[in-house]
Amino acid sequence: MLLDILIPTFNRGEDLLFNLNLLSDYISKIEHSNEIQIIISDNCSDDNTEQLVSTFKHNNPSLSIQYFRNSENIGLERNAVEVLSKSSAEYIMWLGDDDYLPNGYLAFILKHIRDEELGFILPRNINIVGRNEFETFASENPTYETKKAGYQSMYEIGHFSHQMSGIVLRRENLLDKYLEKDNWRNVYLFMFFTNYCILNYNGIFVEDYKVSITQGNSKAWSYDKAGLLPEVYKSYYYFIEALGEEKVSNLIFDFTRRHTWRFGIQIFKPFSSFNRLNFLLYQTSDIDNIKNRLRKLFIKDYIYRIIQ
Repeated sequence: MLLDILIPTFNRGEDLLFNLNLLSDYISKIEHSNEIQIIISDNCSDDNTEQLVSTFKHNNPSLSIQYFRNSENIGLERNAVEVLSKSSAEYIMWLGDDDYLPNGYLAFILKHIRDEELGFILPRNINIVGRNEFETFASENPTYETKKAGYQSMYEIGHFSHQMSGIVLRRENLLDKYLEKDNWRNVYLFMFFTNYCILNYNGIFVEDYKVSITQGNSKAWSYDKAGLLPEVYKSYYYFIEALGEEKVSNLIFDFTRRHTWRFGIQIFKPFSSFNRLNFLLYQTSDIDNIKNRLRKLFIKDYIYRIIQ
């Protein structure tokens, strides 16, 4: 198999069914569609997910689908590991059960991974409230940028991988490398996977294809007092040996600079806001002065919000 579409799911049967119908329509129009497979890992949903998938598979026998159901809810991160462990394809694509690919993107992916030696394809995304807002627009002649392997590309585009859906990666070694550092496993593991591929392979960054990310559904996770930034940082710690502390510190700082909303600053609640900062710093490894840099960034953003 050339491409496995990996869908971890929990209690979103109707959204998943909508997604499967959409994928079926896309795949049916692609040459070499037999090189695409869908793998679903159901994290012990207590809705009708299992029945919906079973019926869909029965009604779409030409579509290659593997469905696995966990005997208990093992959490978001372990379920992502589980679905990746089921893949044997050369390439994988992550897809949220309620996130939707734009028309033409799958064909674009298949063309490029068949014709070129790539390590990744990284799209952009747009937010939608729910599937009723989704529009299957197509880009006739998408512009894209070829990125060279290495730190500079990580710095320029790696931060976009905080949204997993639509990201295509060369699968080789990904899971083994991730599992080497048990203390750094985290809910943003796909950021490690993506940045690993960006560091080691040439790839494509395509802004014209935007994956629709659903924001309106309830989630099986939530942001903590640190905005889950320590989880993001763990994905970068993997690269200390390869890049050194200074470059990893720069990657962490740049991501945080782009996502200062995760600080959760409330200008009229200074004590609460600074407690959140201390909570973040307590969980952050002190590499190359990163704690001091984050503290200064927090104060700068706090002042900026006051004067706005």
